[in-house]
Amino acid sequence: MHGLYVLHRRSSNKAAYRLHLEGKTIAGQTFAATNTAALTVNPPPAVTPSPSLAKTGRQVQVALTGQYTNFLAGVTRAQFGPGVGVGGAAPGEFGPVTVASATAATAQITIAPNAPLGSRSVTVATGAQQASFAFTAENLPPSVNAGPDLTITLPAVAALNGSVADDGAPGPAPTSAWSKVSGPGTVSFSAPNAPVTNAAFSLPGVYVLRLTASDTILSAFDDVTVNVLQPANQPPAFTSSPVTSAIHLQPYSYQALAIDPNQDPVTYSLTQAPLGMTIHAQSGLVSWTPPGTGALPVTIQASDGKGGVATQSFNVQVSPMPNSPPVLSAIPNFTIPFGEKLGVVLAANDPNPKDLLTFSLPMAPAGASLQPSPVVRWTPAANQIGAHAFTARVQDPGGLFDSKSFQVSVTNANVPPVLGDLPILGELLF
Repeated sequence: MHGLYVLHRRSSNKAAYRLHLEGKTIAGQTFAATNTAALTVNPPPAVTPSPSLAKTGRQVQVALTGQYTNFLAGVTRAQFGPGVGVGGAAPGEFGPVTVASATAATAQITIAPNAPLGSRSVTVATGAQQASFAFTAENLPPSVNAGPDLTITLPAVAALNGSVADDGAPGPAPTSAWSKVSGPGTVSFSAPNAPVTNAAFSLPGVYVLRLTASDTILSAFDDVTVNVLQPANQPPAFTSSPVTSAIHLQPYSYQALAIDPNQDPVTYSLTQAPLGMTIHAQSGLVSWTPPGTGALPVTIQASDGKGGVATQSFNVQVSPMPNSPPVLSAIPNFTIPFGEKLGVVLAANDPNPKDLLTFSLPMAPAGASLQPSPVVRWTPAANQIGAHAFTARVQDPGGLFDSKSFQVSVTNANVPPVLGDLPILGELLF
């Protein structure tokens, strides 16, 4: 028996057919079925992903919605192409999906940071049934946060607490950099390429700072505003220690120094000081020669010119000058005739100017005297012709002394005396 199937299409959605059976026997007798059978053929399966776009370097859960599919648990698998693993499978290989129904499943995918970017074809297979769709792996710009706005007071620095995040594509970690967008002065960053850093400002004012990050392809930035306030005035402070001892009639000096926290120039003055003491207004150098002894009070004031002042008070203990021996001036030799009067003024210098000096003649010929002191007087007699040695001496109250020797030659001839070089402070009297 031979049969013939006749197919009739019925809709555009599905292939719908009616089957009618007709036949003919070997003997040539024909026959026909009195009924027909319906046959429906589905279109190819289709799958829609959600989401259909994802960033590299992430794990993403993709919902798979099928049409004309027959997802089966443990059977249905998916493959997302190079650089993408499915359900723990190696990147680029088929991996298991979680099936909820014949038309609903979930794929847990891991996109490598270096996965190829752009649209790719994804295949979902259930046995021989396969469906493909497009899925895009993309690079997004870094996420940048410059941190909260700040207010600081000079000379403090601003602690910038920025952050940068990235999807990992196309490769290494993103780079970052701080810069000044606006502001009246200069800005110095302690670590300009680190999101977390400190910023120092040269002038008060409002500054806008920018943190920029780049993954070598895309970049992004975020701004932060820093309000930098003028510092409140602070008074200067002395950093030097005073010199508290001095010696009578010896030069005294003390280098006063005060530092101003606001870096204002400092001027100096004496608000209390002994007679004759001075201070240099700009340098702070104190100068003095003590005219007396004892403990004398001193007060120095340092001013920043803006109302800030500092004072330093102390006593200077002035001690007597250590006793030093007097120095007798040199005395020349003399030649005079007998009967002439000799008068030589002795001169001496004492480092202790208030010492009362006493002159004497430890060695002298008969008739020589110191009357009035310090004048050496002598009138040689006729029997004193010849050379005569003199020694003059000067002594202070402490017993320290100096002495000088000279010679007087007495002649017989009544001739004018011949003088040698006289000391600066001495003179010859007749």
